[in-house]
Amino acid sequence: MQKKNIEASGPQISVPFPLHDRQLANGFVLLGIPYAEPPVGPFRFSPPRSPRPWRDIRPAQEFAPVCPQVLPNLKAEVKTRHEYLGRLLSYLKNQSEDCLYLNIYAPHQVEGKESFSLSHKSYYYY
Repeated sequence: MQKKNIEASGPQISVPFPLHDRQLANGFVLLGIPYAEPPVGPFRFSPPRSPRPWRDIRPAQEFAPVCPQVLPNLKAEVKTRHEYLGRLLSYLKNQSEDCLYLNIYAPHQVEGKESFSLSHKSYYYY
C-alpha cells in the first residue's frame, strides 16, 4: 500500500492510496483522527477538550477504539440481522473511553478543486 501525505499549514496526516480494497475508488479515508482529548480520569464527565497538536506525520490508516457499549446477543437475532451484526463485531471489540475520534471519507476531487483542507481544530472541513 502506498502512502501519500496531504500538505497543510499545520500537522500532516498520512493517507493510504489506492483504496480500492476499501470500496472507495473515487475518494480516500482518514481513520482515527482525534477531535478531543480522551475523556478519562478527572475529565470523564466533563465537556470535550481540544486535542493536543501533533508534530510529525500522523498515520490515519487504522480505526480508533469505539466507545464502550453492550455487544448484541447474536443468538437472539433473526438471520439477516445476525449476518449484518456479525460483520460489525470485529469493529466493536476494541472499546475504550478514549474514543473521541473521527473517520473521514472524502472525494479525491471536490467540485473541480484538487485540494482537500483539514483543519486541526475542533472541526474538520473540506
